[in-house]
Amino acid sequence: MKCRALWLSIGWLMVAVVVYVSLTPSPPPTPAFDGADKVLHGLAYVVLMGWFGQLYASGGGRVLVAVALVGMGVGLEMLQGFGGIRTASWTDGVADAAGVIGGCLALRTRLNAGLFWLDSRLRRLIGA
Repeated sequence: MKCRALWLSIGWLMVAVVVYVSLTPSPPPTPAFDGADKVLHGLAYVVLMGWFGQLYASGGGRVLVAVALVGMGVGLEMLQGFGGIRTASWTDGVADAAGVIGGCLALRTRLNAGLFWLDSRLRRLIGA
């Protein structure tokens, strides 16, 4: 990948957004249906696992990413519980872990090459 630094920067920006939304005293509103919060948790971690799983695909990189993301989800829930403003929910942690598993499964499909495809298109566009 020629634009690896860009993809890593975008990935870490996504992590920062998840951390901010998880810890801010006034999170953005969620859609009005039962379980919307859990769907959003899962979706966030599917995206993070899919993104970083492409960037760290060799060796045990994906396993490390998966463990780190599950740890991040559990850690953020614990911080919510300690903060006194928001409440921790073990079901949110389960939704995060399910999202990581979903991301791992997505990486077993053609989505596995998404960033490589985007990288090659960007290189053609900028003439690199």
